[in-house]
Amino acid sequence: MFSKIYTVNYSHLEGGHWQLLSKNGKTYLPVNMPIRMKRPGLKVNCRLSRQTDMSGIHMTGELVRIVSYEVVK
Repeated sequence: MFSKIYTVNYSHLEGGHWQLLSKNGKTYLPVNMPIRMKRPGLKVNCRLSRQTDMSGIHMTGELVRIVSYEVVK
C-alpha cells in the first residue's frame, strides 16, 4: 500500500474514466472511486493498494483500490 496527495481528474478517453494524478506525473485508475470524490481538480490524500488481479481498457495508468481517503483543504 502507498499513500500520498493526488488530484482527481476525469478523462474522456475510451468512453470516460476517473483518474488520480500524482505530482510526479503518475496516473492511477481507481476501481472503487467514491461518488464524493468524483470532482475534477479535487485534492485528496489517498491510501491505495495495487489491483493486480484485474485489467482494464483505459490503459492510461495503474489500476488501484482506494483503501482510505481524506479531502485536502
